[in-house]
Amino acid sequence: TSYQRWVEARSSWSRISTQGHNILRMAATFASEIESPLNNEAYNDQIDHAKASLRDVSIRAYVFMRTLQQHLRGPEEETMYIHDMEQSGLSDSDVNDLIYTATHRPTWALQDLSASINKLPIDEKRRVEIDKSAVIMGDAMGTAENVFRSPVPLVYTRHTARFLSLYLLLLPMALWDSFGTSWNHILLVPCSAIIALFLFGIEELAVQLEEPFSILPIEIFVTGMRDNGGTGSEVVCPEYDCVELEVEGKGSEVHVERESGDAIAPYTCTGFW
Repeated sequence: TSYQRWVEARSSWSRISTQGHNILRMAATFASEIESPLNNEAYNDQIDHAKASLRDVSIRAYVFMRTLQQHLRGPEEETMYIHDMEQSGLSDSDVNDLIYTATHRPTWALQDLSASINKLPIDEKRRVEIDKSAVIMGDAMGTAENVFRSPVPLVYTRHTARFLSLYLLLLPMALWDSFGTSWNHILLVPCSAIIALFLFGIEELAVQLEEPFSILPIEIFVTGMRDNGGTGSEVVCPEYDCVELEVEGKGSEVHVERESGDAIAPYTCTGFW
């Protein structure tokens, strides 16, 4: 039915949005757990690398959702889509590959998202957990595309409209005797008009629900991913000063404590010279 198509489309986009935010949440959490090195320079390099990787993931998640939106809406949004991709943070070569080279843009964008997840500075198990959300996004994309590529046959819509028109055309004849008490059957006119308004309104609602992606507020999902990806996913790492102990001779144990202000951080690192 028309309503079932609308429900499937809404559910698929809800899953895409939810799993996209899950990817950013897990990536930000896992990337923040940076091991403590023996010097500040290495520590800051790890933080910079984690932030860059996380920013790349957030960009690819937004690009995937924006690309799928354009794919389901049609060529009417092509100009705005190209502008959004140029402003998304992708490199010029990636924008060119996505817009002009990719055979199926949403699949290309999802594969690119998986590739950026694979580059996160985290262990393999956590990377797999994040990629599970990307798999769910791919399944939801398939559901949405099935709805998009399987429209209700036009003959069904036309037949319904013709039957309804014929029914309303003959309705005054059926109600003629019922309004015989009114002057010249005058009440038959507003009664027939009201019935026609409601029945044609129901038919128009069904036609709109048959193409759910034209009425769903997809922009809210996409804009939410763009905004949250830019501000809501940060690598949270404390700033520490490294205190190195002088040692004598090779093979000696080096014990380093990281301090933040007057409080000693809740971990230490140990190495060998």
